[in-house]
Amino acid sequence: MTPTGALALFSAAWVAIGFGTAYLMARRGHDLFTWWYLGAVLGPLAIPIAISRRSQNATTGNTELKQGTAGAGSIDVLIGVDGSPESETAISDAIRLLGSRIGRLALATVEDFDAATRTETTGPAMLEKLAANLPYRHPATVILTGRPAKALLRYADEGAFHLLVVGSRGRGMSKMLLGSVAKDLARSASIPVLISHHKEGEAIGKPGPERP
Repeated sequence: MTPTGALALFSAAWVAIGFGTAYLMARRGHDLFTWWYLGAVLGPLAIPIAISRRSQNATTGNTELKQGTAGAGSIDVLIGVDGSPESETAISDAIRLLGSRIGRLALATVEDFDAATRTETTGPAMLEKLAANLPYRHPATVILTGRPAKALLRYADEGAFHLLVVGSRGRGMSKMLLGSVAKDLARSASIPVLISHHKEGEAIGKPGPERP
């Protein structure tokens, strides 16, 4: 093998190991593009960094922002939101379908372990805006960390919720590589899952009056 060929083979192996590490980290709830960059630059050297970050995640917990006020109903509902039109439709659909039968209502968003910044469309600001648009409810709001489907299922189980509601699609392009959250939930959930679909051009606003 020529020196040029050996260098090309070494470079390909270097990048492949780095990208493999990035993909595994993304599957476990880390930021895909951050780890792709680290993998491309550091190659195998990204592995000890990944191991260190995974050990740090064991101490990462949920951030419960507001407790909310339970309704008189008997169905406790957890809604996964991410600021997308589909997740806003999910809120409207849950309230329209269940109305006064809702007991506890919680809005949860999931951030990756590497989230460093939050804007008005993410985190607390996004949850506060969505909660403010519910004239009939005072929902609990919580920020979870990790892979969305796994984090939502874990929180639904810990909180003994009766129904999990999500939009059929989320924000961003990473879902094309990491799989559909809605499909993962439908396949793995031990409680009923309502998957809400948003049609293009459909107006999103405050939920209509509750059903009795």
